[in-house]
Amino acid sequence: MEFKKKQKNFIFFITLLIIVMLIVVFVVERQAMKTDTGKKVITIAIVQDDLVQDYTTNYYTSWLESETNCSIQFDYIPHGYKKEYIKALLTANSGKIDCVILPQNQSIISKEDFLSYAEKGLIYSLNRLTAEGTNYYNILHKSDNSLPEESLLINSNLYYFPNAETSRTSKNFQTFWINTNWLKALGLQIPKTTDELHDVLIAFRDKDPNNNGISDELPLVGCESNYSLQSYNFLLNAFIHNDPINLRFYKGDNDSIYSPITNDFRDGLKYCHRLYSEDLLADISFTFTQNQILETVCSPEDIVGAFTSQSIVDNIYANAPAILSCYIQVPPLIGPRGYKNAIYTTPKPSIGAFIPANSKNPDEAFKVLDAMLSEEGALIGAFGEYDVDWTFSLGDDISLYGNKAEIVTLNYLKSKTQNKNYAGAGVRYVDETYIDGVAWNGDNSLVEYLDARAAKVYEPFYNREIQEDSKYLYTQLGNPTELTNYCDDMINKFITGELDINSDYHWKAFITKCKELIGDDFLSNPE
Repeated sequence: MEFKKKQKNFIFFITLLIIVMLIVVFVVERQAMKTDTGKKVITIAIVQDDLVQDYTTNYYTSWLESETNCSIQFDYIPHGYKKEYIKALLTANSGKIDCVILPQNQSIISKEDFLSYAEKGLIYSLNRLTAEGTNYYNILHKSDNSLPEESLLINSNLYYFPNAETSRTSKNFQTFWINTNWLKALGLQIPKTTDELHDVLIAFRDKDPNNNGISDELPLVGCESNYSLQSYNFLLNAFIHNDPINLRFYKGDNDSIYSPITNDFRDGLKYCHRLYSEDLLADISFTFTQNQILETVCSPEDIVGAFTSQSIVDNIYANAPAILSCYIQVPPLIGPRGYKNAIYTTPKPSIGAFIPANSKNPDEAFKVLDAMLSEEGALIGAFGEYDVDWTFSLGDDISLYGNKAEIVTLNYLKSKTQNKNYAGAGVRYVDETYIDGVAWNGDNSLVEYLDARAAKVYEPFYNREIQEDSKYLYTQLGNPTELTNYCDDMINKFITGELDINSDYHWKAFITKCKELIGDDFLSNPE
């Protein structure tokens, strides 16, 4: 018996050894095949996304290889050590990574860190490669100038490929979403004014709209993670033009207006403080992370009455149609003086991909990334495989915005596990004709439909004229970051009551400090 047992163990060991050897031979031969073809092997560092089945066999990868005559292999960035990984690959003496593809809305590397790396010569400058005839060059020199070169330059150099938002919805800075189930349960209408909103929020707080017999309702929530999630920014726009992206400056008839030091802005802060003090604006709005707010909104207990965001999926899971269908956009509110305003924004491109300075194959890496900026590459990256996942409209389809559609989706890929593209990661620039020209499939809970409907409601209230000079005004300030941080902090303190918005002493001290940071000669602003 002992002999037979040893014999079985020996046979198992030999079998396992043979299997391992076959795997090694397969990998070696596959690599050799790549080398024998004369194709350069490009190694891409990427974060694995659960929505992408296999990057190696991905349709997008196969298309890029065919388009560029390069072989692509992947090195996966570990989830727990993303920033450390980036630093290590950039500072290695002989880099094994030819380019880095970052996730959509990436947080792996900040613009400040990227700038530091570029200044140290650790990022490959693309200036030499972005010659006339490349897709990158063509996009920068489009007649509509939708992606101006200055938005990508760092110290007069191009260092990264953009992941750019080009849709109409991405230009709508902030939408106010309200729980329609709660409105129906209480027999309420969508509020049109700040006073009506106050009354609706009180009803949300006191009348058990989720019908569970518990006082667990959060009438209005927000989040400090970014400006569009700060619900008070939406409320302030009913009192005065409030554009935090451009430092809350705008051009008046004869001078530059800094909204935060006006009496109208103060009235808006008083209104927001009132909501906070009456438990209508939930205190978690100033402590919870975006993920915590998302989990709260998506709670099966149905405890959130309203929130703000740019896209509805900033606070609701895209694969939760039942929850998505509960919320509808509230048009810009009318303030006590009849003011009604929405903010138009020009989204800044994020870092989609870059080439480390120690890349062994920078020219080939550029070819691969540049292919993603071609029209065909962009459409694959956005919609998947042509005639399988999407096709061009024959002219009878209507888009999400009600105009003629350009694209018809045959297999909707967003928020699904698929093997057709990189789920929005990396280089991305889809012409707005296509991105805004997707045919509506009749699903009212579709994210794109909800966001498009909100954008259509908000667009008539953009005050584009008074925003035109805001970017110029921003550049004239000596230290805009210090002013931004100070003003954001003080707004927070006034709303939460840490400072008394009704105190003339506190208010005048705020104005004095703002003017000190701005410079008295820069504006003549009414108080």
